Amino acid sequence: MQTEADQTFSQEKLLAQAASAAGVSGISVSISTPTAEAASRATTAAAPVSGIRKAKAIVRAIRCHQWSKNLLVILPLLAAHAYSSRSALLGAALMFMAWCLVASGIYVSNDLMDIEADRCHPKKKFRPFASGELTIPLGIVLATILLIGGLGIAVAISVQCAGMLLLYAACASAYSLHLKKRPLVDVFVLAFLFSSRVVGGGLAIGFAISLWLLAFTSFLFLGLAFLKRCSELLRIQAMGRIHLGSRGYGVVDLVVLQMFGVASAFISVLVLVLYLNSSVAETQYRWPTAMWAAVPFLLLWLCRLWLATARGEMEDDPIVYSMKDWVSWLLGGCIFAAFIVATLGRPV
Repeated sequence: MQTEADQTFSQEKLLAQAASAAGVSGISVSISTPTAEAASRATTAAAPVSGIRKAKAIVRAIRCHQWSKNLLVILPLLAAHAYSSRSALLGAALMFMAWCLVASGIYVSNDLMDIEADRCHPKKKFRPFASGELTIPLGIVLATILLIGGLGIAVAISVQCAGMLLLYAACASAYSLHLKKRPLVDVFVLAFLFSSRVVGGGLAIGFAISLWLLAFTSFLFLGLAFLKRCSELLRIQAMGRIHLGSRGYGVVDLVVLQMFGVASAFISVLVLVLYLNSSVAETQYRWPTAMWAAVPFLLLWLCRLWLATARGEMEDDPIVYSMKDWVSWLLGGCIFAAFIVATLGRPV
């Protein structure tokens, strides 16, 4: 009686002879039995994920690299010159932690809801939950801990902070579920999600947000939201496509979206100029004239972002892109230096 190995060898020999008789060369024949294939699949599915690998997957799932956006909660602290107040510093730090936890909880929740779609996506299929590195039950537990932990910290600061964070979570969830498919509504919601961080930071430190700061950040983030959509449209245009999936935009909308975005960016700079020329700035800075140096640096940064987008170099969110761009760091340092000089006063 032939063994299974002998049968496999005989099958390979017969196929090789048949291929030779047909005049086909260079064919490599491999036979794998159904039992072997099933065993291979079972081994792959049962392969345990190491602790280090799982920890790295969790870090990727909660999007730690996106936490840089939450530094916007510190902006009211700087604008109010309240960095010498321990209570304000503590409030801003706690609000930053709360926002990071809630935002990460929303990211995990969205990944769990979109897991089937992500598995069919050429890039998103490598996400921890879509690829199977992390299990769905673990994701549910992780999202629950992050959301409850973040809201708990916000409640410890004040009820107003918790309410602002809940509003952010609700809008972010609505955006992920439906609003991101509505043209123009999506970019305004994105701008609100950024501006809400600034408002939340003001509530955390106990200082009222000025209309100047609210207007400046609103137009600035609206311009960045349009920039994000333009970068996506330019990417699909390079791929030969004309529609941005379910987003509701097409390549035909690119020109008008660029006009909206550039106009919003320049209006934010105009708001800053009007503020520096007002009597309010004179009461906020010892040497307000020094803050005028920040205007060209801010304008240069915005123009650089739009130029990088037009060249197809904007592959990330503009905030994440700036965190990786040394020129953005240099311009940001110059703006911060102008702020320090204006705050300290004219040198003697």
